[in-house]
Amino acid sequence: MATYSVKEGRGLSLAGAVGSLVVIAFGILWTIFAYALTGAAASSAQSMNNFGAFPGSSGGAHVASTVHVIFPLFGVVFILAGIGKLIWDIYNTTAQNRMSLLDVTTGGEEPDPISKWTHAGNEPLADQVPPVVAAPVASSVSEGGSATGPTAAGRDAELGRRLTELQGLRDRGLITAAEFQQQRGRILDSI
Repeated sequence: MATYSVKEGRGLSLAGAVGSLVVIAFGILWTIFAYALTGAAASSAQSMNNFGAFPGSSGGAHVASTVHVIFPLFGVVFILAGIGKLIWDIYNTTAQNRMSLLDVTTGGEEPDPISKWTHAGNEPLADQVPPVVAAPVASSVSEGGSATGPTAAGRDAELGRRLTELQGLRDRGLITAAEFQQQRGRILDSI
C-alpha cells in the first residue's frame, strides 16, 4: 500500500521564512526594551532602598532584579522560536525533498488508533457509507435512427472508474470485504 505526503508549497514556506524574520526582529526589540525598562525599575528600587524608602526590607529591589532578568527572557524565547521556524521554512523552500506536513496512509498501512473507541475495527458505520449503485447506461439515437449504446471504450472506462472507486472505498475501510464483493458483482453483472 502506498503512503502519500502532503507538502507545504514553496511559496508558503518562503512567506513563513519572512514571518520568522519578523518574529526574530520582534524578539530582539522586546529583549532590548524589556532589559532597558526593567533595568531602570531595578535601579530606582535599589536607590529607594538605599534612601530608606523601604526601611528594614530589601524586597522591592529583589523583585525588581528578578523581573529585570525574567522579563527580557520572553524576547529570547521569541528569537529561538523564530530561528527554529526560519530553519524549517528555508529548508522547505530550497530543498528538493521537502518535509511533509501530513502523511496520508491507508487503514492497512497504519490503522487509526482512535477507531477502537469510535467503532469496532474498520467496520463502517451504516450512516457514513454511501451505497454504491450501478449507474444507468444512457443510450443515444444515431442519425440513421437506430439506437446505439455507448462505445466499447466508453463502457470499459466507466467500468474501470466504478471498480476503482469501489476499491478506494474498501481500501479506506468504508465498506467491508463482503460489501465490496457484493457491489463488485453488481457492477460486473451490469456489463
